[in-house]
Amino acid sequence: MTRDEVMQILGEGATDEQVKAILDKFHEKDSELRSAKENATALAKAQADLAKTQAELNTAQSQLDKINRDNMTEQEKIEASRKEAEKYVSDSKKLYAKAKATEILASVGITDEKLINSLVSDNVELTEANANIYVENIKNIKDSVEKQTRESLSTADLKPNASNSSNDGMTWEKFISLNEEEQSRFEQEHPEEFANL
Repeated sequence: MTRDEVMQILGEGATDEQVKAILDKFHEKDSELRSAKENATALAKAQADLAKTQAELNTAQSQLDKINRDNMTEQEKIEASRKEAEKYVSDSKKLYAKAKATEILASVGITDEKLINSLVSDNVELTEANANIYVENIKNIKDSVEKQTRESLSTADLKPNASNSSNDGMTWEKFISLNEEEQSRFEQEHPEEFANL
């Protein structure tokens, strides 16, 4: 933007300070935008270079792995295959053990993934035993609570008597001992109870 363009925008009455201030602000913003554009271009180039380098590194790693496999002795190849097979067997056992533990715990309504995972190992029998112990403990606790509840209900005195009935109810004797204002208030607030006196 030029000085003449600013003068056209502001009009004939614009002072030199106003024109200078607008030009300074314009050049400042223009510089910021150019800098941001240059930074964005540099960042995009750096990202492209990084992606290219990563791809080259992956290719080199694949080639190195192939060379290492080719240079292995027959015994080393057998050992590597054995270790890989052991890992697959261990993973398969854990998966099977988790399925068994899930099935056992589901019988008492337990589906918490963290709990199930805490019981799982690659030893299927041990995992099953741990899950069964957990289920037995849950059942024992449930049976105990039910038994205690039944016993407490069977021994509870459900018949009203002086010891287990509320003394807060209104009787005729209590009512007539109240003053007139209290009697009137009780009659208005508790019409059904008043009718039963």
